[in-house]
Amino acid sequence: MRDAVVVGRPRVGKTRFVEALSSYLGRVETSSASLPVEDPLRRGRRGDGVLSPVTVRDRRGRPWLRLVDTAALRDEIPDHAETRRAMAVSLARLQEAAIVFHLLDAAQAGRLSGYRPPLLDLEMRAYGLTRPLYVIIATKSDMPAAAEGVRRIRTRFPEDLLIAVSLPNRRGLREVRRLLLVHAAR
Repeated sequence: MRDAVVVGRPRVGKTRFVEALSSYLGRVETSSASLPVEDPLRRGRRGDGVLSPVTVRDRRGRPWLRLVDTAALRDEIPDHAETRRAMAVSLARLQEAAIVFHLLDAAQAGRLSGYRPPLLDLEMRAYGLTRPLYVIIATKSDMPAAAEGVRRIRTRFPEDLLIAVSLPNRRGLREVRRLLLVHAAR
């Protein structure tokens, strides 16, 4: 079974992406092995204060993929010890990953006239490229200015595999699924 780790900055849609993709893939179960949340404000959202990997099973019930939602990575060192621990766990999960989904906010990239990815995103990309499969997921592609944002991201990273997704209408999830199936067959 391969780990597909979802990384990104705060509010790019990591948890929503994991939820939408796992729903789209079907046959999933939440693992008992859990991760700490990225900050105390998210406790109410998940109820128990943890992010649990999601195991995806094939038609025969065999696990073939584990989707791992990680805490947001930030440029600065957070004040809260729990948030720092969550970021450390995210980095450890990234080291174990066979597949890295690096989420970038396409709407934000489209609104910024001189789009330049922050240094943290460049460093995540550099590390992600060392993994067997690295994919940039341009989230919020249904929002205003997102088409321009996808174009800017693609221009900045022309050699990288990029999939634009819109979670409300599930656009792009088919391409992600197809990519995962091809990669799993290797």
